[in-house]
Amino acid sequence: MREGPGITDNKRYAEHSDLDAAFEPCHSYSELQAEASQYWFVQDGDSVYFESFFPQLDASDLRDQNIKSLSIYEDVNPTSQRPWSQHSRRHPRRVVGESLGPISLFLEKLSASYIIEANDFFRKTQSDWVWENLTSLTLTSELLAEDACHLRATNMLANAAGAALQMPRLQRMEIWYGGFRTAALFRYAVSESGTSIRWHGTWELQLQRRLVDAWRAVAALHTANELVVRESRLLDGNGIASREGAIQVLDLSENVVHPASSGDIGKGTGKYTKPGQSISTKHEDIMSWIQASGIESLQ
Repeated sequence: MREGPGITDNKRYAEHSDLDAAFEPCHSYSELQAEASQYWFVQDGDSVYFESFFPQLDASDLRDQNIKSLSIYEDVNPTSQRPWSQHSRRHPRRVVGESLGPISLFLEKLSASYIIEANDFFRKTQSDWVWENLTSLTLTSELLAEDACHLRATNMLANAAGAALQMPRLQRMEIWYGGFRTAALFRYAVSESGTSIRWHGTWELQLQRRLVDAWRAVAALHTANELVVRESRLLDGNGIASREGAIQVLDLSENVVHPASSGDIGKGTGKYTKPGQSISTKHEDIMSWIQASGIESLQ
């Protein structure tokens, strides 16, 4: 991977004109030398700049560079995950979630955690979109927080089923949320043993009949199996101290966050390196903002 232009270390206060110039190579991916998979690890304070850059991408940017798997994880300072600071929690901007749908049409695997709201992704789905190659989709939703409206959560999961009708090769969809003493997951899974949906978390969500019917239609259209509703599992939130803890307890897909970054989640460092790999200062200027140093093929 070639080195790109630097970005001021004080990224919170960088001028937008400086950022536009700094990220110009990223718009065409000419500097990223993308392979089959990309992992972007976004530091908490830099999310606003990521949000201004991301909607400018186009599906052709990923297709032309043969990017088949994309994982985006927004890191946070640990204090922002605690109950007494929830009032200051940064909520995902709608434009980012809405823009991810058309960008992802050529992907095989997509994971976007905290940088978007899953409901924005599903509500923007167009009837003529087809994710012909997508096998795995993992998104976060604040509607799965325990204090959120359960009816809105059910509606979001029904919208997810509507989108899944347009994903003929889908093997797994995970919609989750986690943090300090909280974790929740809705999972649709297709395997040799059958097709199922399941809820488990630190609180109970009743899977209403209309929701089950929506996912039964997905299974009937794209699989040869009858949908099975697996028994929900209630988790103990006392042992969950962070988002990383929630990821482990929920046993999420491996592409949620690159293994080399899992130890940095919640530290607010934004550091992202592979074991035994050193990154030059110029390289890190870009990669500390969108951590593409984790590019590696999943083939």
